[in-house]
Amino acid sequence: MNFKLFKETVVKIDFQESRNEFGHYPFQLATIKNKQNTLCALDLNRLSDIKKVYFDYVNDGSDEIFLSLDFPSTKIINSDHVIVLHYKNKKIIEAVILEYDVVSGEITRESDGLTNDELVKNVLSQFE
Repeated sequence: MNFKLFKETVVKIDFQESRNEFGHYPFQLATIKNKQNTLCALDLNRLSDIKKVYFDYVNDGSDEIFLSLDFPSTKIINSDHVIVLHYKNKKIIEAVILEYDVVSGEITRESDGLTNDELVKNVLSQFE
């Protein structure tokens, strides 16, 4: 598992029947520890619950962690979006933002999450 493989094969924008639109749920978390991969679907809605699971793996000594989180549109990012994180060596080393159309599910834009706006930086800071 690597960041590109996680982003391209695990992070999916699927039709969510309960919302009658496309989205990314459940969130996904993958870890590498001692060359063993673990993949988890996070059926959680609160960021605090996701952070607890994430930090359980950090504190358990995972070598790398990949995490995907879905967010609604904001004043800064005008479309729904997924933030994909890569943790290694006790810090976030990669992050991308995948903006998507809720009607078609098409990814409309991909940008570097490490150099983006204050909103994204705030989310990232909660996982370091």
